[in-house]
Amino acid sequence: METMHPALKNGRNVWDRVNMPESQFQARVERVRAQMKKSAIDLLLLYGRGLTEYADPCYVSNFVIRLPRGTIALVPLDGPVVLFFEGGPRGLPSLLATTCVTELKAAGNVAKECAKYLKEKGLVTRTVGLGRFEEQMPYQEFRALKEALAGCKIVDAAAMVPNLRMLKSGKESDEIRRAGRIVKKCFELVSSACSIGMSEQFLEATLRKQARLEGAEDIRVLLAVANEKKSLRPSENRRIEPGQVFILYFAIAYERYWAEGIKTFAAGEASFSEVASDAKSVYYQAIALIKPGRTVSQVYRDLFDGARGSGLEPLSDYGLGNGIGLSLDEPPVISERGDQKLKEGMSLALRLAVSDKTHGRVMVGNTLTVGKNGVEEVT
Repeated sequence: METMHPALKNGRNVWDRVNMPESQFQARVERVRAQMKKSAIDLLLLYGRGLTEYADPCYVSNFVIRLPRGTIALVPLDGPVVLFFEGGPRGLPSLLATTCVTELKAAGNVAKECAKYLKEKGLVTRTVGLGRFEEQMPYQEFRALKEALAGCKIVDAAAMVPNLRMLKSGKESDEIRRAGRIVKKCFELVSSACSIGMSEQFLEATLRKQARLEGAEDIRVLLAVANEKKSLRPSENRRIEPGQVFILYFAIAYERYWAEGIKTFAAGEASFSEVASDAKSVYYQAIALIKPGRTVSQVYRDLFDGARGSGLEPLSDYGLGNGIGLSLDEPPVISERGDQKLKEGMSLALRLAVSDKTHGRVMVGNTLTVGKNGVEEVT
């Protein structure tokens, strides 16, 4: 579900200490350290890059870089978390107001600056766990960092923090609910305030304006025309004509946490309305069965079998969804062979795409939080 996005994250950027108190981050660091001890790791390095892949360092710091650059969070077994970000020191005063980390260091090259720090502190002979460096960090920087760690024992810790992030605290779930309310309000705007004849780009601009006014710090929008073979795509400068059926994917981040939704709309003579399709009833029958202890493969089968039982052809192009939180794409992935059991505190972006004889393609999707007895739909 990648979308086009600007080179600068230009939305709201705050640390609301009521919504997300410092104690939350202290507890997370302790959970990370407990996992480090189990793996005999002395030092954990977490990497994030760009405007969307910030989740791992953000988990222990609340820090988000505003440009498509790199960040490294250094988590020792003892002592404070240290954070290196690619950028100049001029912005440090404002950046320190958005993070619980006090040792925030600007760097032209985060790999070199981190390596220099490790040498100065005598940490290059320890057992070091590496987060998702190889898949995210530019190759030359990654090679330089590995050379600096040549005297260390390297442990693959790429899954450590993503696995911890799967289970949200009550505060985290509340942030996802806040993001979900903005998504919901923007979808309501499509039906109530948008008019026939507007262009796709004007529709997107209308939704972006509303989301910004509600406090969104990042926004993603994709569209597709139901009877066209094109997949979800960025909006174009083309009119939405009466009788047209279109799919709208909308996601926003609020105080770092994402929520997404997908709806299929029909353009009438004067306004847009959500299409009536059996896909929606299939979707809600499936989520009514979701509860802790069920596996993601069971959710997969509920959606696919329900769709086929209603005479709809499931489309697997977009997947059925995954976890959501500090990232739009978190574990667990809803897949046919997934054996991951759902647990209370997980959040899911669950979606269903089908071929409908009446409308062509139809998609429905929402963000859900898993509770003790079932799920809550937050979008």
